[in-house]
Amino acid sequence: MAGRTEKKKRDSAATRESIVAAATVEFAALGFAGARVDVIADRAKANKRMIYAYFGDKEGLYREVLRQLFTRALELEAAALAPAVDLRHKAEDIIRRYFWFLADNPEFVRLVGWEVLSEEKRALPVLLETAGAGLEALFDVVRQGIAAGILRPDVDPAQVAHAVNVLCLGFFQQQSLLETLWHRELSSRAAREQFLDNLVTFVFDGVTRGA
Repeated sequence: MAGRTEKKKRDSAATRESIVAAATVEFAALGFAGARVDVIADRAKANKRMIYAYFGDKEGLYREVLRQLFTRALELEAAALAPAVDLRHKAEDIIRRYFWFLADNPEFVRLVGWEVLSEEKRALPVLLETAGAGLEALFDVVRQGIAAGILRPDVDPAQVAHAVNVLCLGFFQQQSLLETLWHRELSSRAAREQFLDNLVTFVFDGVTRGA
């Protein structure tokens, strides 16, 4: 009996994961309005009724997709905060980890784009639920840098975090346009490393004391 119960739990967890994975692809491609529950169920090879059983409705599933992606992104920031590393390297590590997270998760980039265009702002409750710890960690690095005299005293931690977010997201959201305008390939590791190096230099030249 215990064995069957455990197997049922594993099957249930696997089904949930399959549904979330399929939904991530569908929502990223078409946004919340364009995505169809029937298509998600087919992609996940799951019974449509299971979506409603696990997530309540389409919006509940959408929020779960966002919650998992946001949580993974914010965990990168927390992982970067090793106590033995100096403040400059902590902040730089956060930026670099986030940039490569976006490179490896194009669905996240597209979902953020859909949310920016949406008037409903369905991501807001998820952001309020998940963002606190990760963003606070980044803010703390900036605050510590100000207190230590490394960063300018007039630097606003929230605005620094926002600027980094916009620069990183903007690179991927506008990549095809930039490739056309600049006649340059930007999808290779080398091209992205070059952009990231310039981004880090740009950010720290702007916030470092005496810059």
